[in-house]
Amino acid sequence: MNERTGGAGKKLVGLLTGISRLPSFLLGLFIILVIAGGGYAAWRIYAGCAGQSIGACLLSAVNPVPASYGRGAGEPLGCAADEDKDGALCYPKCKTGFKGVGPVCWESCPAGFRDDGAFCAKPESYGRGAGYAWQASDGDAGMFSRCEHDNGKGNCEKDGAIVYPKCRASFHKVGCCVCSPDCPGGMNDTGVSCAKQSQGRTAGTPLHACPADMDKDGALCYPKCKAGFKGVGPVCWESKG
Repeated sequence: MNERTGGAGKKLVGLLTGISRLPSFLLGLFIILVIAGGGYAAWRIYAGCAGQSIGACLLSAVNPVPASYGRGAGEPLGCAADEDKDGALCYPKCKTGFKGVGPVCWESCPAGFRDDGAFCAKPESYGRGAGYAWQASDGDAGMFSRCEHDNGKGNCEKDGAIVYPKCRASFHKVGCCVCSPDCPGGMNDTGVSCAKQSQGRTAGTPLHACPADMDKDGALCYPKCKAGFKGVGPVCWESKG
């Protein structure tokens, strides 16, 4: 051990002696190179430690193993912001007034109508009474006069030989005596229900997207790493160099 130490000491002494015997201009050049190399190394350390304290920066410079921290076990993939998730698939969002069920967009039922899948069941119809029959004492004019006296001027109509009150707004007559709710525009009236319109929206795509504040890695989404770190699965590793 002493022999090895002694040999290393002799080599160091010989190196220093050799340097001291260099011409002055070469010795100066050697010193300049040493200073420049040290300055460059210091700049590299500083540039790689942006945002860190001086202590953390120096520790990072001498530690060959990058710093790291966990970012959770990850969350399953989802759908993009302009898509709907239905089961394990993503579909384009339906236009306003439609609701998606799997690969189909069905028209939404208006308020007061019951949603029965492909149909919107109507609210209750109502009768408009026995009407105002013809009387020998007043004829047709008398029928309308009596009806409008009870229901307001212009609110009566003749159906067959009898005058009836007109149906309320958003209702229409069925036969002589019943007022049935109107179907919204575009829906077919089937009597007691309104048939919805529908549109296809593709066969769907597998779950594939992460929220804007997360990174996709494999089949999972992880929170983004802070500045100076790069994510690999559930771990954020310090970016060195």
